[in-house]
Amino acid sequence: MIIYRKRWSKDDEKYKNIGALGYRPEVIDNEIASVSIRGKTGDLYIINPDFFHEIKPVAGNRRRITLGTFIAFDPAGGDIVAWS
Repeated sequence: MIIYRKRWSKDDEKYKNIGALGYRPEVIDNEIASVSIRGKTGDLYIINPDFFHEIKPVAGNRRRITLGTFIAFDPAGGDIVAWS
């Protein structure tokens, strides 16, 4: 996984893939700092999805399971809500 030091903004919507997930590669300037994380079996990674990120393909004999879950404060009452 690569996490870029660039937060999403409304201006980035011009790079959105129409009819598919994600954004076109040009949304990330080659000068933007990033960090690469190599996943290990059994690890759980929690990231801030406000930052652009990229999941590289996985090779091998084992399957990868990915669960996308979102957590936020309910602005009406301060409760924490989660959805997938």
